[in-house]
Amino acid sequence: PDTIVDINDRVFLGNTIAGHFYGINLGANFKGFDFSMLWQGVGDVQKINGHRRNLEGNGFGPNKSVTVLNRWTPENTDTDLPRYIYNNPAGNDRISDRWVEDASFVRLRNIQLGYTLPTNVLSKIGASSLRMFVDASNILTITNYSGLDPENDDNPVPAIYRFGINASF
Repeated sequence: PDTIVDINDRVFLGNTIAGHFYGINLGANFKGFDFSMLWQGVGDVQKINGHRRNLEGNGFGPNKSVTVLNRWTPENTDTDLPRYIYNNPAGNDRISDRWVEDASFVRLRNIQLGYTLPTNVLSKIGASSLRMFVDASNILTITNYSGLDPENDDNPVPAIYRFGINASF
């Protein structure tokens, strides 16, 4: 009500501790084939997108986001990106709700398909068991977060693809 923006106008933004965690593990076997998948997610979590802040902010550096091409200028007034100004007196790139994003997500943590050879085939090759499989981890993340990874932008989880053979003789 005092029309002055100052320290008294600060509010808590976001919540970096997830409100809920969930997951589901599914599996099936049929005629020597086995299949499993694990989904995991978190909800009701918000965080500052620091990489976006660095790439769109006024700070110096060799890299900027292509979105800065749509900054406010006298010719481009229909934008939500503030103008670029050296030593920005308005502090447009300070921590604010501009950088806070919904970091809720659901991720396919693991998916695996395998095949175990039947015993009549195993006896012919002298093995007691033989299973072949393909496996992938972290290959799909569903989120509205625009950063690299809703869990950790600095160390995003890698997608991993594997294949293997388990054998006993």
